[in-house]
Amino acid sequence: MFRKILPVRTWISGLLIIVGLGLVFYFVLGRGGKSALTDELLTRELILARSQTANLTTFFQARARSIVALSKLSSMKHRNEETVQDLDGFVEQWSKDGLIGGIILTNKDGLVELNSNISGTRDTGASVADRDYYLQVKDEIIKDEYFIGKPVISRMGGSKGQTIVPVAAPVYQNQLFGGVVAVSVILEPLTERFLSLMKISDSTEVYLINQNGDLLYSNLTPDSVGSNIFESPQANSFLGGQTLSNQMKAALAANQEGKLETAYLNSGGSLEVRLIAYSPVKLETQNWLLVIASPIQDVVNLTTPAYIRQAAVLILVSLSLLAFGIITTRNMKANTEKEEQASAKTPHTD
Repeated sequence: MFRKILPVRTWISGLLIIVGLGLVFYFVLGRGGKSALTDELLTRELILARSQTANLTTFFQARARSIVALSKLSSMKHRNEETVQDLDGFVEQWSKDGLIGGIILTNKDGLVELNSNISGTRDTGASVADRDYYLQVKDEIIKDEYFIGKPVISRMGGSKGQTIVPVAAPVYQNQLFGGVVAVSVILEPLTERFLSLMKISDSTEVYLINQNGDLLYSNLTPDSVGSNIFESPQANSFLGGQTLSNQMKAALAANQEGKLETAYLNSGGSLEVRLIAYSPVKLETQNWLLVIASPIQDVVNLTTPAYIRQAAVLILVSLSLLAFGIITTRNMKANTEKEEQASAKTPHTD
């Protein structure tokens, strides 16, 4: 029916125009949408990283304030039965979430004199004189301060053999350094609690590194925890290039957050573009960096179906408009023909 109204060439031209509009919509507007969604995803990653770094900082600050308050108790100076009760009370209060291994009190030489921990043992006599938190405070008179040490392997108590983050405060006797009281935060359950649910997609990678480049947490490659990502970036699945490695070093040194799009090798050995956001965890003497990386393919997977559907809708709407135009034209032509026939039948008088 339509072919009688419009020539075949007109039909083909109309269809080509409609399909062309659909393709233009998909490739031009679709790419623009992909770019906008990429920026949105990077921003979302950065906000997520920022919120979790704030949670980690708040956690350590709360434990640190408690350790400072504990260090000022008179029992810490006298080291008697009351001291043991205070240490046990601290462990009972803070170990319910499973993140605290125990607490120790040393003498001025760094030897452990009292120990309270989740396993109930009283390991004493070990030396922590080589630990960074002890070395930082033994020759200084600094009150109302706490020190967060670098992650180390615990030598005693309920956290023995596990990686811990010591939070310590100095104990003074008559204005003289008398030792250190330090609590051990077990790193693995801590990172699992705060970081395990961080993801934009199932392929999202989450890393926590310290200022030396030691990998403290990895959600997809837990076996790589403890390795240094700066020593051999080409051999590491994370930071697969020197340029990106240098960017992470600069971010750690400057305590800066940021976001970028770059490519590095995935676990299968192929180059993959990722959207990366990072945010610093500021812990007094320790600077960590939380990094989130999501494959850009996730953005493509999100945008492609949407824009295919929208392009299809555009084509259907255009075809509907074309059909409506043809029907309208046909009706107008039919009405015109009727008017001409009626006019021809009407007698004319001179």
